[in-house]
Amino acid sequence: MAEEKKTVYLDYNATTPYDPAVQQSMITALSQWGNPSSSYKRGKIAKEVVEKSRESVANMIGALASEIIFMSGGTEANNTAIRTVIREWKRAERKPHIISTKIEHDATLKLLEFLLEENEIRVTFLPTNSDGSVDPELVGSSVEEDTVLVTLMLANNETGSLLDLKHLCNVLKEKNQERTDRGLGRIHLHIDAAQALGKIPVSVVETPVDYLTIVGHKFYGPRIGALYVKEGLPLHPLIRGGGQEKRRRPGTENTVCIAGLGEAAKLVTENLAEYNAHLRRMKDHLREALLKEFPKGTCVINFPETREHHQLPNTLSVSFPGLSGNRILANCPDLEASTGAACHSSANCNSASAMLLTLLPEEQAIGTMRLSVGRETTVEELDLAVKYLREAVDKMKSSSFS
Repeated sequence: MAEEKKTVYLDYNATTPYDPAVQQSMITALSQWGNPSSSYKRGKIAKEVVEKSRESVANMIGALASEIIFMSGGTEANNTAIRTVIREWKRAERKPHIISTKIEHDATLKLLEFLLEENEIRVTFLPTNSDGSVDPELVGSSVEEDTVLVTLMLANNETGSLLDLKHLCNVLKEKNQERTDRGLGRIHLHIDAAQALGKIPVSVVETPVDYLTIVGHKFYGPRIGALYVKEGLPLHPLIRGGGQEKRRRPGTENTVCIAGLGEAAKLVTENLAEYNAHLRRMKDHLREALLKEFPKGTCVINFPETREHHQLPNTLSVSFPGLSGNRILANCPDLEASTGAACHSSANCNSASAMLLTLLPEEQAIGTMRLSVGRETTVEELDLAVKYLREAVDKMKSSSFS
């Protein structure tokens, strides 16, 4: 009987497992089942869980607890932030102008496209740098009189590229000072930090954004999220209901998941340097192992990190030119990873994501897969993953010649 192969998970950008401490916090919260809005003891206990978690999430990004609003996830947070800024637009005779890119997460991009179709907004979709990052100076030069919002992701989930957020904040600060002198409304900045939290430092003190999206399942928490809203700024809920979350997000609080999110945030605050260093070691090992295993030119690192182009410590975009990344993974059932294409597992899928096709030659884009490591990833697992990939590539090449 053949020995069962070990499965290697390298898709931590898609989702992460629950940290044991997070699991325990949620199990404990199951017994704290009172309604946080109730005034009696059981309700107050549940309310304490919610507020303690709010404090933990705030600490993770250097915010005030009052600036954290719990939500169902990143999609709701992105939609709420964007729609809030649009709703605040007061000039009915003109449409508000938004700056973004075509490579944003669908939670942002699909909303902007919908609002465009509804003729509610105007949007400038900026081109990106060669690694998928955005030039802050280009953002500044794209500002118009009616610009109300810049909405961008902090870390690209496919390439791993990082936005120079400090530079962008300085650009917009200067623009807003000019607008104040001219009697124009300020430009708000919304950042989707889903892929960055838990991997790199994120601080609303050092980079003073207006709205920031937080997604728990990207940093070993539950599938719930939160939105940071700078003190004094408006927030209009997407749905109507009760007065929870200071009337900013109706619906009885999900105490169990909020407890888990708070614990996950606490772990990031306490251990980020350790997490970051481990992720970087694993990514570096994976890169070197791939380059050593495959002949030159048959495995390409798509977006090498440089002084100008910074990346997440855990994300490696690699390509096998002349082959299909989807088909490689289909022949590699014990490696759990993704390609960025819409069809992730079909052996007949011979395509690449629209974003990759704008950044890479078509053959290279089609051969691309995204490998993202996590806190538990080991050198042994990475070596095994490289072995699986080599076996799959050799099998595909031999079958094409037979």
